[in-house]
Amino acid sequence: MAHLVAAELVRALLTFGFDSLGPHRIWAARSPENEASRRVLDRAGLVEEGRIRHHVHVRGAWRDSIVHSIIADEWTATPRA
Repeated sequence: MAHLVAAELVRALLTFGFDSLGPHRIWAARSPENEASRRVLDRAGLVEEGRIRHHVHVRGAWRDSIVHSIIADEWTATPRA
C-alpha cells in the first residue's frame, strides 16, 4: 500500500514540476539498498543514470547514492492513467 502512495506522490511531483515550473530535467537520488524506491522511480518513468560515490555522510559513514532522472520530452510521452 505504501508503494502505491509513494508512486502517486512521485507522479504528482513530476506533474507539478514539468507543468508548472517547466524544467528540462528532474532528478532523484536514492540509497543503493532501497529497492522499493528504485521500483517507484522506475514506474514513474525515471531512468537510472548511475552512482555518486560517497555522496552523503550519514551516521558517521559516507554513503553512495543512485541517481535517476527524467527529461521533459520523456515525461510528455509517458502514459498517465
